[in-house]
Amino acid sequence: MILNEPVSALQKIDNDLLNKRKICFVLNCTDKKITHMEGQNALTVARQFFNVADIQQNIIQGVVASVGNKRHFRGTARIVLTIDQIGKVKEGDILVTTMTSPDFVIGIKKAAAIITDVGGMLSHAAIVSRELKKPCIVGTEIATKVIHDGDIVELHSGKGIVKIIKS
Repeated sequence: MILNEPVSALQKIDNDLLNKRKICFVLNCTDKKITHMEGQNALTVARQFFNVADIQQNIIQGVVASVGNKRHFRGTARIVLTIDQIGKVKEGDILVTTMTSPDFVIGIKKAAAIITDVGGMLSHAAIVSRELKKPCIVGTEIATKVIHDGDIVELHSGKGIVKIIKS
């Protein structure tokens, strides 16, 4: 909600406005002026500044770090935010994490593919995935926020695209 909406929101919720804000919401504050936009217009503006997931299509864009043995791969996502969670990665899963470190290698070896929020071509995830010939997409910025544990995701490792197939 923005500044003048709390009282009116208590009286009646505008479903059309809520649906537009589910797509995207942008609030711009400049020189004592506040503007906002919702829906597709907001998504267009946001994409100019951020790596925004296409929520309607469930698509995330990243950087191809390794194509691996397959250009297209589908599997179950396992979100690992700390080294304590690495044990939940099973053979064939897709490891989704903020970034990897040498402690993650045991999970990387089990995983069929890797997706990270941060990193580039010289990141740990990129180097290890190339050595192990596993598909890897890095620098998505939002994978751990958009993908949930157990989601079925598809990597298009030739294009750097991750698609959430089933939540």
